[in-house]
Amino acid sequence: MQTKPSLSQAAIRELTGQKRLYLPDEICRSVQDIDIERLAANGYKAIIFDVDATLIPHHIPQVTSEVYGHLRRAEERGFKICALSNATDPERVKSLEDALGMKVMVARPKKPNTQGFMQAIDYMSVPTNQIVMVGDRVSTDILGGNQWEMYTILVDPIPSEAEPWPLTAIRLQERYTHLTERPLKPEEF
Repeated sequence: MQTKPSLSQAAIRELTGQKRLYLPDEICRSVQDIDIERLAANGYKAIIFDVDATLIPHHIPQVTSEVYGHLRRAEERGFKICALSNATDPERVKSLEDALGMKVMVARPKKPNTQGFMQAIDYMSVPTNQIVMVGDRVSTDILGGNQWEMYTILVDPIPSEAEPWPLTAIRLQERYTHLTERPLKPEEF
């Protein structure tokens, strides 16, 4: 039995005239694996990051030196960066900003609602087609970014024993349901 080839977002957009809302443009193992130079060369100017399980373990405001260093390299390359979180506690948001060294905006109503994304877009002052959305959840981060026509990157979640098991189950279901046809990696185009 012959398998159907995987289509990238670019190919899907060319064929249908629109993005598939639940399909990321790119998949990376971690934030550190994102090629900042390639994004800059392709005209992107800003990056919005999800927080929990993308930059830090779920509900643990401790950023690794590797993630912190990658965020600083993005800034040095000229990217505007911020985080968009569903966090509600103002003290937690402040501790996240201190740990990450960047503005953390609270999505109210929660992602993927477009209002939180609008707040981040306004903060960035960059057209949405020049913004990259990075996150670990298909149904919040990728869907939300795709609704605004951003370039979307799905990363593997940072493992954490603090993550509630229902969220882990939802994440697995999302990936199975929405990523049966994975997008091509840039080197596969």
